[in-house]
Amino acid sequence: MAGASGWMISMRAAAPLSVCTAYYACMTEVTISARIPKVLEKELERLMREEHLEKSAALRKLLHMGLKNYRLEKALAELGEGRISLSRAAEDAGMSVWELMDEAARRGVTWVADDAIDDVPGRRRR
Repeated sequence: MAGASGWMISMRAAAPLSVCTAYYACMTEVTISARIPKVLEKELERLMREEHLEKSAALRKLLHMGLKNYRLEKALAELGEGRISLSRAAEDAGMSVWELMDEAARRGVTWVADDAIDDVPGRRRR
């Protein structure tokens, strides 16, 4: 629900924040325009039906998810190339160092010698 100041107010304050309600509660919104292929429009309509979302909410959700994935991919690529440190990569990806280490291991991103990983306390070899 929009308040008099234009801020969106969530009616379900006690419920966990979803991607969309987090954006309603935390951001001033701007309008953008983009052209997309028809096939993406069909996928967007499918998401709208499945998630019971309006078009703008579905687009915000997809944009948020895409940007999160982009930041992770970029951080892992730069980490694997040795251009940034583990802590910087985790910060850029919006994750903890441990979460990023797990994600790097899942994706086979080599950023340090395997024997060095074994020396990290609490870290299990995969």
